[in-house]
Amino acid sequence: MLSAVIAFVIGALVVLFLRERPEGEDAVPDAPKVKKARGSTWVGLPYETVKRKFYFYATIALVFLTGISLQSVGTITLVYFADVGLSAGYIATIATVSSLCLTLTKIMVGTVYDKCGLRFTIYMCLFSATSAFIMKLFVNTSVLGMVLAMVSSVIVVFATPMETVMLSLINNDLFGSKPYEKVQGVLMAVNSLGLCLGSPLADIYHDMFGTYKPCFWFFAIVFTFVALGYTFVIRAAHKDRKAILEKIESEKVTA
Repeated sequence: MLSAVIAFVIGALVVLFLRERPEGEDAVPDAPKVKKARGSTWVGLPYETVKRKFYFYATIALVFLTGISLQSVGTITLVYFADVGLSAGYIATIATVSSLCLTLTKIMVGTVYDKCGLRFTIYMCLFSATSAFIMKLFVNTSVLGMVLAMVSSVIVVFATPMETVMLSLINNDLFGSKPYEKVQGVLMAVNSLGLCLGSPLADIYHDMFGTYKPCFWFFAIVFTFVALGYTFVIRAAHKDRKAILEKIESEKVTA
């Protein structure tokens, strides 16, 4: 019943995001405001130049840390819930609800990026994950603990685009269209490496401490530093981007 209700709500939100303009309404509104889309493509730097930028390697490191963190926590979450005493039926419901929420997150992240830009979108994803990791520490068989299990599992879903669609958005926003294919290949390879190492790392933590709780603390701290890292990366990359776009505009004026 709970899964059906949530599926209905998510479906309604999807329709809200994708609804067509009502019949009879003008396709082109009067006096439109001219505003450049945040997700629009820009020319970017040659790949050889990108490889000399420190923020390129910083981005690689941040993508790796994000991938290994999300994979580690994603692998152990359901096992951890069973360890703290949650019933198999409730764990199955949590897994179902989380899967349903994935549909909404993929639509929402693109919309948030278009409206608010890369920095805000990354912060939203990372804050969602960090909050979920901390909530999981207090999961138990009490009513509050079960609520935290459900809420944390829903919230963390809003961080999963960091290892999928956000890679393309980060690439386009920071490096542009010229090096896009080569940079995307590097980011996907590094992200895949993080995903591969995530599960063994979580098992190592469990073997060392006899519980998964230190793993949640560790990756909550990691994501805090990842957020700080993206702050400096975005600032440096946008500085170069602004200089390039201003140069292009000045060349157009003098041409």
